[in-house]
Amino acid sequence: MVGIPELLSTYLTSGLIALAILLVIGYVFLFSERSGIPPGPPFWPVVGNLFDMRGKYTGRRHVYLEQMKDKYGPVFRIYLGNQLTVFLNDHESIKEAIVDQKDVFIARPTEKLWGYKMSAVKGSGLGMANGEDWKAARNLVVQAFHDIGSASFEEIIKDEIKDIIAGLSASGGEAIRIQDAVIKATTNISGRVSFGSRLDYSKEIDLHIFNTAQTISKGEGPMSPIHTLPFLRFLPSIAEKVRKTSEDVTKIRDEFCRHIDEHKQKSGERHSRDLIDVFLKKTRTTENYLIDEKNLTRIILELFAAGFIANGNVVDWAFLYMILQPNIQKKCQDEIDKMVGSKGMVSWSDKPNLPYVEATLMEAYRLGNNAPLSMFHMNTKDAYVKGYLIPKESIVIPNVLSCHLDQKTWNDPLTFRPERFLDQSGKIKPHPAFMPYMIGPRYCVGETLSRMQIFLIFSNILKKFDLSKEEGAKPTTEGTFGMLMEPSPYLVHAKRR
Repeated sequence: MVGIPELLSTYLTSGLIALAILLVIGYVFLFSERSGIPPGPPFWPVVGNLFDMRGKYTGRRHVYLEQMKDKYGPVFRIYLGNQLTVFLNDHESIKEAIVDQKDVFIARPTEKLWGYKMSAVKGSGLGMANGEDWKAARNLVVQAFHDIGSASFEEIIKDEIKDIIAGLSASGGEAIRIQDAVIKATTNISGRVSFGSRLDYSKEIDLHIFNTAQTISKGEGPMSPIHTLPFLRFLPSIAEKVRKTSEDVTKIRDEFCRHIDEHKQKSGERHSRDLIDVFLKKTRTTENYLIDEKNLTRIILELFAAGFIANGNVVDWAFLYMILQPNIQKKCQDEIDKMVGSKGMVSWSDKPNLPYVEATLMEAYRLGNNAPLSMFHMNTKDAYVKGYLIPKESIVIPNVLSCHLDQKTWNDPLTFRPERFLDQSGKIKPHPAFMPYMIGPRYCVGETLSRMQIFLIFSNILKKFDLSKEEGAKPTTEGTFGMLMEPSPYLVHAKRR
């Protein structure tokens, strides 16, 4: 006769077997892939391929993605949790989706990414907004840039360049970390464009804005596992990080609200000189305006974290290549000396006369790959790219880094060679695979201002200084992959010319 313990054991074993079978059936059902989707690597239950990109690929996710491209082709899929995610890794596939089918791939997958979904409660911002909210945010920023005007932008940028020059001069040729001065300058530009004043780094709140924006830009952004595995937020270490980030952002938004309140008190006394001025004018003249103050604070934070810190990062890459390629630095300086001469500062109007300088910056964009992955897209209906089915509401990621380093597209892609962007007459030659600001309807709204900052800072520093690396130092061009691709720290000697 079978005893009760044995009977319970039998029932328990049978129950566990049945549960296991159900889980397997559920897994197969959940992850049954539709015929025709892009190929990709095997994946795990629940987590998909998220943790394939960690461990030895931490900070080097681009290496993993390149290996997948080599194995599966320029269009492949992985799973972020249980979310089908398709990478587009050459300019043909990116154009076929983002340009040729722009109305299908225009959306952002905000609702599929936990952190972005939660933060959108207080305003969808610009980068991850959709529909009419996105159009309103984009129009606001475009209007602000228009009202401020390119001449005012140039004066703002030149003011910050003077501070960089003063700092480099004060170094007396000692080795310094030039990135610090450059990113503080581009962040100050963000402050002046957004709320009409620079950051004062002697004030705790302004230093907090700078540090938090840098932290956000160094993070994983939409690739963070917490977005598709939100239960991770309950782990103690991650819960603390989420809490701290939330507090930091709230503190910044409160400060931006203070700037808005100050602008309200003076709005009748001033013309539109910054983003808040334009916003207040819109609220007075547009019935049921879609942007509120909470959303405006998010837009400003995006300009700091994803915009102006990124601009400083591009310049940092460019200076790194200059100390590694002194012959190219010399060619840039010779062109500046010849075309600009001994007059004051290099101006935006000088750019057409400095094609080699511009080509050098284009090559720094291409090889530095400041924004290695485009902001995520989502298709609103079933679509096809290069013959592969992209099911409705897939996450679609243009891999700009892979596009810029594609062996089939560029000759010797790992060589820093500005001439690839020049025609036989020495004029700029556009390249269809070059897309540092992305393409299609959701290209970077701040492209012109960004290009202006980078050009003016780079050319004016080279006009005044010879840059060189430390003796015996071997700076690396292997960057750290996060939301941005950041160069490894390096030191520069800046000698007055």
